[in-house]
Amino acid sequence: MMTSFEKEYQRAVAAHKSGNKEIAKIILLKLTEKSPETPHYISRLARICDELGYVRKAKELARKMVELQPDDWRPRFTYGSFLLRRNFFIEAEKEFAIIKELDPNKSSLYTRLEKYAAFMKHDKTTLELEDDNTLFRFFISGENIWAESFLTAGSFYEKKELEYSRQILPKNPVIADIGTNMGNHTLYWSGHCSPKKIFVFEPNTLAQELLKSNIKLNDFTCIDQRFIDFGIGETSGKYMLNKKRQTANGTMNIELIPDPNGNIEVKAVDDLFNEPIDFIKIDVENMELAALKGAKKTLQKYKPIVMIEIRHHNEESFIQFIEEIGYKIKKVFTYPEFNNYFITSS
Repeated sequence: MMTSFEKEYQRAVAAHKSGNKEIAKIILLKLTEKSPETPHYISRLARICDELGYVRKAKELARKMVELQPDDWRPRFTYGSFLLRRNFFIEAEKEFAIIKELDPNKSSLYTRLEKYAAFMKHDKTTLELEDDNTLFRFFISGENIWAESFLTAGSFYEKKELEYSRQILPKNPVIADIGTNMGNHTLYWSGHCSPKKIFVFEPNTLAQELLKSNIKLNDFTCIDQRFIDFGIGETSGKYMLNKKRQTANGTMNIELIPDPNGNIEVKAVDDLFNEPIDFIKIDVENMELAALKGAKKTLQKYKPIVMIEIRHHNEESFIQFIEEIGYKIKKVFTYPEFNNYFITSS
């Protein structure tokens, strides 16, 4: 049986989901006044207050979690991540310095986030990054904390994968970067691989704005934006962009949902290219298999190398599909929630 607190909490969640944010806010305010002093309840309240944009109360609750468990790195990490997302950079910098002492096994992660907070607290927007004697410039927005924190720490995001791709790419490759996001990978390849052309795809308008800003900041002429508005799937059609809750590390979960009235145009790779493609990167938030299947003819005709992010629950279907089309796994980079695969024609 649900407690009265649980019932009120569920009412607030339901009101929020149905768009009645003012009602949800009133319920939450009452709940925060009488909620049990336990990390479990406080954490849940802090999360939904944050989602509703009730920042001051969310901050107060997140801080209370830390006070209840001062020697536990986990509530401090949640609190520090909240401070980063909500632009409390001076406090975030201090918090991650403390977390390093509590959880030394992940010191490199906390140092990276500490450096990000230190960069952002000075209201900087443009970062210069020198990599292998090449200068790159990035607009640091605060909207993609996870990837941007690598840049402010002096390295490209997914640097190991990028270095590996650099070893195996042919001379002057034609590249399709599907799910370009802010342009981390595209700029690396533009500066280091002398590509003939890189096609970029980024239907998320916020990420697209960052991508365009980063393209302008650099002098690369190989980046082709003719397909920039397109999402990529198994078949062409209309989709709606669904933005899910922002994760603790500062990334926004985004997915495309089929909708005949949607404002995102999705294309299959096979409907776009009639020229050889040497390399395809796919990172498209749970649509990776659909994107790959929509490129079946292109893969069989031009046999490009593919770098693709696969969530663990999709790996069995992924392996079955690539075997059907005559591809094999060449290299895997493993992570807790997904793997990055490099696959080639057998």
